[in-house]
Amino acid sequence: MAKKKRKRKPGKKRKAEPDKKQQQADTKGKRPYDPDSQTFEVISFDRIIVPEFQREQKSYHFKRLKKNFVPALCPPLMVTNLGNGFYSCTDGRHRMDCLTEDGFFEWLCMVLAERPIAEEANIFRTVDSCMQKVEPLDDFKAALVAKDKDDLKINEIVTKAGFSIAKASGGSTAPDEIRAIRDVRIIYRDFGEKCLKKVLEVIGTVWPNTEEFAVKKQGFMLRAFATFVSHPWWKKAKRARLIEVLRRIEPIDLKAAHPQGKNRPFRIANGIAKLYNDHLKQENKLPTVETARVKKE
Repeated sequence: MAKKKRKRKPGKKRKAEPDKKQQQADTKGKRPYDPDSQTFEVISFDRIIVPEFQREQKSYHFKRLKKNFVPALCPPLMVTNLGNGFYSCTDGRHRMDCLTEDGFFEWLCMVLAERPIAEEANIFRTVDSCMQKVEPLDDFKAALVAKDKDDLKINEIVTKAGFSIAKASGGSTAPDEIRAIRDVRIIYRDFGEKCLKKVLEVIGTVWPNTEEFAVKKQGFMLRAFATFVSHPWWKKAKRARLIEVLRRIEPIDLKAAHPQGKNRPFRIANGIAKLYNDHLKQENKLPTVETARVKKE
């Protein structure tokens, strides 16, 4: 027997297929790698501007690239059309610097359509993360330009605490600069905004002028104080007395007393609690703060 054809219910119409040409027109210029939104041109370097989210020229990455640089193998630079006869260097700033030092004044560039600088910064982060490992400081710098909410908040907290985020990897560190941005991000994400504020407040109050400023702001030290502040230790300890205890020691002493290994931040936090307890015992003042048992490595 032949199967009966199912009748379509009245009132329902088949959806019209989308117009492919219209879809291409709607997305034109929006995607960074859309063939319709990019061209290839030979552009003079004096018409290319380096945006604020790019790495510093004198970074270790530039020195490493220059050591084995071969102009004949250099791929096109990626630039964004600014619409005024100039271009923004989206990716390839160090390659352009290497070419300039080798005597070149122009190079083949992939030109992206004009777009907001925040979108351009995000393209830089995407391209760099696909090609090579992006340094946390470079990613943070680009994230600020891209207006990432979390990183903007972190920068605000750090600035209000009297510190600043280092601008480039490597080199010397100023007393108020924090280079361990990866650990600052971890504290903000895992421990919260209030914890990060307390950590920076304690470090800035305890060791404002110490010569060991680089040690006190190293990643493991920041996470150690985050562990201490987020633990019941912090609620039980009296803040003024704790600061008095910490001022008697130097960051380098805490670092030496707890060498690298498993649970290093927790061991340092545990050591801080022990120092506080010893101070109270000397004055015969209780209660002391309970120290936690650290797992054997």
